[in-house]
Amino acid sequence: MTDDRPNVLIVVESRHGATREISGVLAQRLVTHGASVTVVAPDDCDDISADAVVIGSGVYYGKWLKSAHRFVDAHASELSIRPVWLFSSGPLGDDPGTDLAGIDAGIEPDVVAHLIDVTNARAHHVFAGRLDRADLKPLEKLVAASVHAPEGDFRDWQDVQAWADEIAAVVCVPNRAE
Repeated sequence: MTDDRPNVLIVVESRHGATREISGVLAQRLVTHGASVTVVAPDDCDDISADAVVIGSGVYYGKWLKSAHRFVDAHASELSIRPVWLFSSGPLGDDPGTDLAGIDAGIEPDVVAHLIDVTNARAHHVFAGRLDRADLKPLEKLVAASVHAPEGDFRDWQDVQAWADEIAAVVCVPNRAE
Protein backbone atom coordinates (compact mmCIF):
# COMPACT_ATOMS: atom_id res chain seq x y z
CA MET A 1 0.00 0.00 0.00
CA THR A 2 1.38 3.40 -0.94
CA ASP A 3 0.88 6.59 0.96
CA ASP A 4 -0.74 9.04 -1.44
CA ARG A 5 -1.11 11.76 1.15
CA PRO A 6 0.63 15.01 0.28
CA ASN A 7 3.77 15.55 2.34
CA VAL A 8 3.98 18.98 3.96
CA LEU A 9 7.19 20.13 5.62
CA ILE A 10 6.87 22.80 8.29
CA VAL A 11 10.18 24.46 9.12
CA VAL A 12 9.89 26.66 12.18
CA GLU A 13 12.21 28.66 14.42
CA SER A 14 10.95 29.76 17.80
CA ARG A 15 12.89 31.45 20.58
CA HIS A 16 10.45 30.88 23.46
CA GLY A 17 8.10 28.24 22.01
CA ALA A 18 5.10 30.35 20.94
CA THR A 19 5.88 30.11 17.22
CA ARG A 20 6.55 26.38 17.52
CA GLU A 21 3.10 26.00 19.13
CA ILE A 22 1.58 27.76 16.11
CA SER A 23 3.32 25.29 13.81
CA GLY A 24 1.89 22.44 15.88
CA VAL A 25 -1.66 23.70 15.36
CA LEU A 26 -0.97 24.17 11.64
CA ALA A 27 0.34 20.60 11.45
CA GLN A 28 -2.64 19.13 13.29
CA ARG A 29 -5.08 20.93 11.03
CA LEU A 30 -3.25 19.87 7.86
CA VAL A 31 -3.31 16.26 9.07
CA THR A 32 -7.10 16.48 9.49
CA HIS A 33 -7.23 17.45 5.81
CA GLY A 34 -5.26 14.33 4.86
CA ALA A 35 -1.67 15.59 4.70
CA SER A 36 1.38 13.89 6.11
CA VAL A 37 3.24 16.58 8.07
CA THR A 38 6.78 16.87 9.40
CA VAL A 39 7.72 19.74 11.71
CA VAL A 40 11.41 20.54 12.06
CA ALA A 41 13.74 23.34 13.14
CA PRO A 42 15.76 24.98 10.34
CA ASP A 43 19.10 23.73 11.66
CA ASP A 44 17.75 20.15 11.74
CA CYS A 45 16.34 20.14 8.21
CA ASP A 46 18.41 18.41 5.55
CA ASP A 47 15.71 17.32 3.10
CA ILE A 48 13.07 19.66 1.69
CA SER A 49 11.72 17.32 -0.98
CA ALA A 50 8.17 17.66 0.35
CA ASP A 51 5.15 18.41 -1.81
CA ALA A 52 4.76 21.75 -0.01
CA VAL A 53 6.73 23.74 2.55
CA VAL A 54 5.57 26.10 5.29
CA ILE A 55 8.29 28.21 6.90
CA GLY A 56 7.75 30.24 10.03
CA SER A 57 9.76 32.30 12.45
CA GLY A 58 9.36 34.39 15.51
CA VAL A 59 9.97 38.06 14.82
CA TYR A 60 12.30 40.12 16.98
CA TYR A 61 13.30 43.70 16.26
CA GLY A 62 11.47 43.52 12.93
CA LYS A 63 13.38 40.50 11.63
CA TRP A 64 13.05 36.73 11.43
CA LEU A 65 15.32 34.68 13.66
CA LYS A 66 18.72 34.13 12.01
CA SER A 67 18.48 30.35 11.56
CA ALA A 68 15.14 30.64 9.74
CA HIS A 69 16.45 33.38 7.47
CA ARG A 70 19.64 31.36 6.77
CA PHE A 71 17.51 28.31 5.94
CA VAL A 72 15.53 30.28 3.35
CA ASP A 73 18.67 31.69 1.76
CA ALA A 74 20.45 28.31 1.74
CA HIS A 75 17.53 26.49 0.11
CA ALA A 76 16.11 29.28 -2.04
CA SER A 77 16.45 27.45 -5.37
CA GLU A 78 14.81 24.28 -4.02
CA LEU A 79 12.04 26.24 -2.32
CA SER A 80 11.24 28.37 -5.37
CA ILE A 81 10.11 25.31 -7.38
CA ARG A 82 7.52 24.02 -4.91
CA PRO A 83 4.53 25.55 -3.13
CA VAL A 84 5.77 27.60 -0.17
CA TRP A 85 3.91 29.55 2.50
CA LEU A 86 5.58 31.82 5.05
CA PHE A 87 4.43 32.96 8.46
CA SER A 88 5.72 35.31 11.09
CA SER A 89 4.83 35.38 14.75
CA GLY A 90 5.53 38.02 17.28
CA PRO A 91 3.55 41.20 17.10
CA LEU A 92 1.78 41.73 20.39
CA GLY A 93 -1.70 43.14 20.82
CA ASP A 94 -5.05 42.59 19.22
CA ASP A 95 -4.23 43.42 15.57
CA PRO A 96 -0.95 41.95 14.29
CA GLY A 97 -1.76 42.74 10.67
CA THR A 98 -1.79 40.25 7.82
CA ASP A 99 -0.45 42.26 4.89
CA LEU A 100 1.37 40.08 2.34
CA ALA A 101 4.56 42.08 2.81
CA GLY A 102 4.25 42.26 6.60
CA ILE A 103 3.80 46.01 6.55
CA ASP A 104 2.28 47.50 9.71
CA ALA A 105 2.94 44.25 11.56
CA GLY A 106 6.23 45.14 13.23
CA ILE A 107 8.21 43.39 10.50
CA GLU A 108 10.62 45.24 8.26
CA PRO A 109 9.02 45.24 4.77
CA ASP A 110 12.36 44.63 3.03
CA VAL A 111 12.89 41.46 5.09
CA VAL A 112 9.55 39.96 4.14
CA ALA A 113 9.86 41.09 0.52
CA HIS A 114 13.20 39.26 0.29
CA LEU A 115 11.76 36.07 1.83
CA ILE A 116 8.79 36.12 -0.54
CA ASP A 117 11.00 36.85 -3.54
CA VAL A 118 13.59 34.10 -3.02
CA THR A 119 11.02 31.41 -2.17
CA ASN A 120 8.34 32.48 -4.65
CA ALA A 121 5.98 32.13 -1.67
CA ARG A 122 2.26 31.96 -2.29
CA ALA A 123 1.51 33.90 0.89
CA HIS A 124 2.95 35.39 4.04
CA HIS A 125 0.76 35.47 7.14
CA VAL A 126 1.41 37.32 10.38
CA PHE A 127 0.20 35.80 13.62
CA ALA A 128 0.13 37.67 16.90
CA GLY A 129 2.56 36.37 19.48
CA ARG A 130 2.81 35.62 23.15
CA LEU A 131 4.86 37.40 25.80
CA ASP A 132 5.52 35.85 29.18
CA ARG A 133 8.10 37.97 30.98
CA ALA A 134 9.05 34.97 33.15
CA ASP A 135 10.48 33.29 30.02
CA LEU A 136 12.67 36.22 29.05
CA LYS A 137 16.39 36.69 29.57
CA PRO A 138 17.42 39.83 31.49
CA LEU A 139 18.19 41.88 28.36
CA GLU A 140 14.91 40.80 26.76
CA LYS A 141 13.03 41.87 29.90
CA LEU A 142 14.70 45.27 29.71
CA VAL A 143 13.78 45.71 26.06
CA ALA A 144 10.17 44.56 26.65
CA ALA A 145 9.83 47.03 29.51
CA SER A 146 11.39 49.89 27.54
CA VAL A 147 8.96 49.49 24.64
CA HIS A 148 6.00 48.83 26.95
CA ALA A 149 5.32 45.46 25.32
CA PRO A 150 2.03 44.05 26.57
CA GLU A 151 2.26 40.73 28.37
CA GLY A 152 -0.11 37.96 27.41
CA ASP A 153 -1.05 35.45 24.75
CA PHE A 154 -2.43 37.25 21.70
CA ARG A 155 -2.44 34.27 19.33
CA ASP A 156 -5.73 33.65 17.54
CA TRP A 157 -6.08 29.89 17.14
CA GLN A 158 -9.06 30.23 14.78
CA ASP A 159 -6.89 32.38 12.52
CA VAL A 160 -4.14 29.72 12.60
CA GLN A 161 -6.63 26.97 11.72
CA ALA A 162 -8.23 29.06 8.96
CA TRP A 163 -4.82 29.66 7.40
CA ALA A 164 -4.07 25.93 7.55
CA ASP A 165 -7.40 25.36 5.78
CA GLU A 166 -6.29 27.76 3.01
CA ILE A 167 -3.04 25.82 2.56
CA ALA A 168 -4.90 22.50 2.60
CA ALA A 169 -7.25 23.74 -0.13
CA VAL A 170 -4.21 23.91 -2.41
CA VAL A 171 -2.13 20.99 -1.16
CA CYS A 172 -4.79 18.42 -0.26
CA VAL A 173 -6.80 18.51 -3.48
CA PRO A 174 -9.06 15.45 -3.61
CA ASN A 175 -8.48 12.97 -6.41
CA ARG A 176 -10.91 14.09 -9.12
CA ALA A 177 -10.79 10.66 -10.83
CA GLU A 178 -12.71 8.96 -8.01
